Amino acid sequence: MAVRVRGSRPDGSSHSAGAVAEFYTPGKDPEHVQADRDPDKLLILPFDPVTRTYGREVSTAGWEPGTWTVRGVVLGPDGVPDGWEFFRFPLDP
Repeated sequence: MAVRVRGSRPDGSSHSAGAVAEFYTPGKDPEHVQADRDPDKLLILPFDPVTRTYGREVSTAGWEPGTWTVRGVVLGPDGVPDGWEFFRFPLDP
């Protein structure tokens, strides 16, 4: 599976301190439930100037089946979250 987060300037350069992908196990609803916002897995996403995205391939081997939530977070220059978006994806057994 590929995870991609867009966070670049119009000239294609990175505008932030980086990006991360936070993964939440099936059954959690971090978008709406504050108590569910402790990620179960966290990955740093490197910046690719060609695609102008942060991203990487993620192996989900051994992960619990069900609907996972991932939050892509772009960090501002000071390391504080500058923007984020939640997505959901199914994993078959």
